[in-house]
Amino acid sequence: MKPVFDENGLATVPGDMRCFYYDAETSEYTGWSDEYINTGVSMPACSTGIDPGENIPGKVAVFTGKGWSHEEDHRNETVYSTENGAAVTVVISVPSKTVMSRFHR
Repeated sequence: MKPVFDENGLATVPGDMRCFYYDAETSEYTGWSDEYINTGVSMPACSTGIDPGENIPGKVAVFTGKGWSHEEDHRNETVYSTENGAAVTVVISVPSKTVMSRFHR
């Protein structure tokens, strides 16, 4: 049986569900787990019951608050500061177009 949640996000009926997790800062998909949600508690923090779908090569799933979008994945790429030309390896996928460029100047 799946849990039923009230308007505050607390379970009024307990049950099992698959939770899909995302990073608290970047909202990037981080994995899933099957959880038992007891009466009076909510889903785990930074999780949703919405499936992000299949993995798309070169893309990263990002939770929007209402669903998932698939954005370009630039992790492990080298980018360069537009201010001083310093090289940096991308460790998160959230782009910052104002301070970084993929091309050395």
